[in-house]
Amino acid sequence: AASTLQYRNSMVYTFGEEGGERKQQQLQRQGGDGMVLGLHGKGTHDAIVDVEECLLPSAAAARVFKEAKKLLLSSPLFTEQRTVGLKSLQVRSSGAGEVLVVVETATRGAESLLRVVRPLVEACPEVAGFVNVFPEDKKERLGPGWN
Repeated sequence: AASTLQYRNSMVYTFGEEGGERKQQQLQRQGGDGMVLGLHGKGTHDAIVDVEECLLPSAAAARVFKEAKKLLLSSPLFTEQRTVGLKSLQVRSSGAGEVLVVVETATRGAESLLRVVRPLVEACPEVAGFVNVFPEDKKERLGPGWN
């Protein structure tokens, strides 16, 4: 690759528990729940590494991620995420600097997400779109008979 920084146009971050089982036991003893928004640890799909800043996405996408994370982590959506079902945050950027934000939830969450969308668009004018996907959407997009 020509560059090892800011070369990705799409990144997917996962909502989940930080670290492995040992880390979770330690956090529970300290009174925390260990829920974070980050990337999967190397070689695992159940432990999430909390990410403050990532140098792989474009500058615009990195800025939007940072703001979206701040808004989501401070919203009731995140504190109640086990029932709301936040699954992932995808940030995609175009060559023109526009950014698309996709939040995957376990159930329809568009109404609750509006509390995050408005401040995000105000803080980051490069956000050109915000999409909430959930299982029912995926089945509709795939068509009848697809699982």
